[in-house]
Amino acid sequence: MPLPDTNVVWPPKPFEEFFSLLDIYDGWYAGDVERLASSYRHTPITHRGQYNGGLVGVATRAWLGKPPAAGESRARLHIPLAADIATLSADYLFGEAPRIVFPGTRSEDGKSDRDIIQDRAEKVINMSRFQSTLLEAGEVAAALGGTYLRLVWNHDRLKTVRADAAIPTFRYGDLEEVTFWSELSKGTDDTVVYRHLENHRPGVIEHGLYAGSSDQLGQRVPFEDRPETTWLAAPGVVNEQSEIVTGVEGLTAAYVPNMRPNAQFRRTPRLQMLGQSDYAQIMQLFDAVDEVWSSWMRDIRLDLRRPPRLRWERHRRDRGRRPCDLLVADLRRTHRPVPFPGQGRHYVARPTSRPPDSAHGCQAASAP
Repeated sequence: MPLPDTNVVWPPKPFEEFFSLLDIYDGWYAGDVERLASSYRHTPITHRGQYNGGLVGVATRAWLGKPPAAGESRARLHIPLAADIATLSADYLFGEAPRIVFPGTRSEDGKSDRDIIQDRAEKVINMSRFQSTLLEAGEVAAALGGTYLRLVWNHDRLKTVRADAAIPTFRYGDLEEVTFWSELSKGTDDTVVYRHLENHRPGVIEHGLYAGSSDQLGQRVPFEDRPETTWLAAPGVVNEQSEIVTGVEGLTAAYVPNMRPNAQFRRTPRLQMLGQSDYAQIMQLFDAVDEVWSSWMRDIRLDLRRPPRLRWERHRRDRGRRPCDLLVADLRRTHRPVPFPGQGRHYVARPTSRPPDSAHGCQAASAP
């Protein structure tokens, strides 16, 4: 189906809930400590979804935790388990670089059909860049439930596209067409949002630039309106319908699901063929691990602020002088030295309530 020429809701309604869930997965996958700390501590978030039941309620509570009380401040630390799971999954699948070798031997002139195909494989597949693309695709698929691979037209390479930047159409379980989209930077007016859409269907790649709002696709505008799409305005790149005719029967894009079935969307027709994330059933565990880690570190910080235990000890002074009593700080239950006010040394304070010894000028000494 060609790209729309009129203003429509974006993203389309069937994908709104799906993209919201992917945004939660992406938050755990990114593991931005400052971003998580801001969400947990600086700006406690209360969302109506936390009080809901079903998928929205479970997913929202797993990310945001219980609704914070009025005036509550949360200090949260993050352990990147989600990122490690995605990386480990990709390493298991593509830890060893693939190499394509066609049967037969190379001809003397190197111009046989086998030689031409092998040379093409050496240029496109048997390269470190292709291995990096596979690792990237595997990692993103583990986190977001799937990934797309698309051919960069007029370039000898593949490129990954995240699942939260595509609107697919499936027929009998196979990808029939897909529209990739990217949100460009806003224009001079903050209310205008530019989006670049790229529709892949058999034999054709159609491009379109739209100026809309945060939830509306808007109207189609010329490619020259944005510097990111000016290359499409060059002569000979696209035809009058903003299309690139590929000349091949199949799609120039493919979808690779992480795993199926997708239990969360098995009853949603347009979403049931999408893959399921490795995080689908364990997001609450991520939240629990962060909570335990944060609680542990909070207890350590509180312990450092407690005053040390004090005890009187009998110390002998040098050169045969009479012993005196010193007030010693027992630091076995703390994690760092705690100085006493008015003393230049740590651990020991001059007693003030023992007149017999203090009268002889008992000096502070280090604890044994």
